[in-house]
Amino acid sequence: MKNFLNLSVALAAILPCIATAQEDVVYTVTEKQLECLITHADAYLNNTSDVLIINIDTCPTISDDPLLDITQNVSPDLPDMTNELDRLVTLKKSELQCLAKLRPETHREIVKIRPARCEIVTE
Repeated sequence: MKNFLNLSVALAAILPCIATAQEDVVYTVTEKQLECLITHADAYLNNTSDVLIINIDTCPTISDDPLLDITQNVSPDLPDMTNELDRLVTLKKSELQCLAKLRPETHREIVKIRPARCEIVTE
């Protein structure tokens, strides 16, 4: 348990730095997951941290520890494409506020988002 707490503290310290350094990160999610993220943006924005780590698999459930959820496999069964999808999405509050204004109408099962540019990537 002590090692887990040390890991949690270390991750809490470095993840905001990683998120800040990755200005042009692109996340791959399902369109339904993106719609869920946008629909429930206000609930996520109530978090006190400026950097949000969201387990997109469990949207709209807001977890106190999304990293632990993934290690315990607390996610719904997803289609076979799960290897292509990102499970954790790290966003600044300002990025989520901007993404929440978008209306994804890609009519694709899988979408890519670039939070730092506030856009849905079309390839």
